[in-house]
Amino acid sequence: MSLTPEQVEDIAVVAASRAARDAAHAAVEEAAKKAAEQAAQKAAMSREEASTLVAEAVRQTLLQLGVDSTNPLEMQRDFQHLRQWRRAGEDLRGKGMFVLLSIFLSGLVGLIVVGIKEWFGK
Repeated sequence: MSLTPEQVEDIAVVAASRAARDAAHAAVEEAAKKAAEQAAQKAAMSREEASTLVAEAVRQTLLQLGVDSTNPLEMQRDFQHLRQWRRAGEDLRGKGMFVLLSIFLSGLVGLIVVGIKEWFGK
């Protein structure tokens, strides 16, 4: 079976197309692998950068709040002092309410006693 030049040309075009398509697929796959590797490297760097950025943001926030973050033990003592002040304020408020209630009730009892004495004193 003999092939005509047109048939040979068609076979050559189909073979070249297949070869080009296979080469393109291989190139795309290789490029995708390289892109994935680069993305993974960038992600690892961005995690480190994110960690650095978060640490700096926390440091700046504490500084704006007036807290020195360079000495954590001193910071803990400051917070402990603030907690003691808060508790003392709460205790004072509770005891103050108790004293006011006691004064009010003592006055009321005194008024009732004076009223009873006046009632029976007549």
